Amino acid sequence: MFELPIVHFILHFAWSPTAAWWITGITAYGMIFLYADYNATLLRPISMTQDQLIIRYGVWGNAVIPLSAIESVTSHAQAVKRSNDSLRFCQFGYPNVCIILKPDTFVQTAFGYSMKTKIYLGLDKPYEFIKEFN
Repeated sequence: MFELPIVHFILHFAWSPTAAWWITGITAYGMIFLYADYNATLLRPISMTQDQLIIRYGVWGNAVIPLSAIESVTSHAQAVKRSNDSLRFCQFGYPNVCIILKPDTFVQTAFGYSMKTKIYLGLDKPYEFIKEFN
């Protein structure tokens, strides 16, 4: 954040004042988006209906999972690498819940349906969540 004025002045004098203001505006917009995404994570809870689990995580992190597609829910305590067959929903640190889905399960996300085998969550009260499924 402290480098924003420095970059602004370098762009202003080395390139163009208009470009400096555009880059500063885009950077400020990005910072506002990150702040809004963090607050959306806190304000949009995970909920469960009679037949589906609805994961709301930030602005873009939505997933709808049929309860019949959940094979098991376990605790988890280590880092998770990016993978095409899993979703990760955790802010900082490691996810503490792993939802294992039945084979050939399609999960509805913000970008359509995709086949997933595991979903990792970072929750405040993981054991209460796990207890709901056992």
